[in-house]
Amino acid sequence: MRTNKRQTIRRPDVRSLKIQPKMRFNEYSQKKVPEIKLCGNWMQKLGFEFGERVIVTCMPNLLIIRPIEQ
Repeated sequence: MRTNKRQTIRRPDVRSLKIQPKMRFNEYSQKKVPEIKLCGNWMQKLGFEFGERVIVTCMPNLLIIRPIEQ
């Protein structure tokens, strides 16, 4: 049986960020590594809070960042 209830599908917010070079130094050498900075009120609106820890799931060309559930 078909229902007439409509589900609202929320589109994800899309952000464009630039990958910056960051210098990493150690006792013997220095090298550039890629860095992405995430900051802004939009993060808090999405549920990320100060001092909270996150899990980063890494796959080729994809990062998923989510809060650690406690």
